[in-house]
Amino acid sequence: FARVEKAIVRVPLLQILLGRFRPETIDVTGLELNLVRTADGRANWEKRNKARRGNGPDLDHLTITNSRLRLRDDKRHMTLDAALRVDVKTGLSVAGAGTHRGQPMQFAATGGVIDGTTANARWPIRLSIASPLLRLDARASTDRPLDLNGFDASISASGPDIVYLDDVIEAGLPGTQNFALQARVRRDR
Repeated sequence: FARVEKAIVRVPLLQILLGRFRPETIDVTGLELNLVRTADGRANWEKRNKARRGNGPDLDHLTITNSRLRLRDDKRHMTLDAALRVDVKTGLSVAGAGTHRGQPMQFAATGGVIDGTTANARWPIRLSIASPLLRLDARASTDRPLDLNGFDASISASGPDIVYLDDVIEAGLPGTQNFALQARVRRDR
């Protein structure tokens, strides 16, 4: 699932004594994150008991350098090999190439800075996917950094069949002819 060359984590001692692990700062170098999901939906990044997920972390500082994200998602028919970086000046960056149903795909995602001043502030994200099957561009603002439980987004997508968009959003959409759509989305837990 994950291999880390070096990680420095600062956690308040009182929180640990109370049985809570809520880090304040995280600095990671040489992370190799390998996400795998089978066609039936079992994923190595999810808890077995689908308990209610908490909010994203309240970090004062997060950096990730010299790192990679690899994804093999058989349910979404996608693979990805991407560079992963989080910097306190430029924010989140994930960029790389993969496949979507066997076709070449380019992926890019950027996010805002993660520091103590943004802990409970809106956090910008941009996502783009480009393949012969799907062109998707999304601009969003989450309620809190790294917390996808609440966000507003503006999305545009096009392709030869909306089922290829459904690979990404997993809404159970049926097959169609060529499509082009624009949407405004609000997601709340």
